[in-house]
Amino acid sequence: MKLIKNIIKSKFVNKTILKNCQHYKVRKYNSDITYHLTAPELAIFEQKNNIDYYAVIKPSTQKAVKIHNLICDVLAFCSFSLAFIILVNILLKTL
Repeated sequence: MKLIKNIIKSKFVNKTILKNCQHYKVRKYNSDITYHLTAPELAIFEQKNNIDYYAVIKPSTQKAVKIHNLICDVLAFCSFSLAFIILVNILLKTL
């Protein structure tokens, strides 16, 4: 668990994989328009607009989702690769 936390906090990961997860995503419920706001910009946005009509996604949530998807992709790739190797071995032994 500590290793995963260190990887998430590393500068390399933040500048590559998680580079788009630095701002709050604000989207109106009945619209496709998404605003990418920093924390001070979000505070100003909340003062000007009724925030109840908007979905606000935190940067930490975006990072968690992106890392979850990345881990799932790696596990799926490993599983399918292993299955392919086993299948090839079985086919080669039958020939």
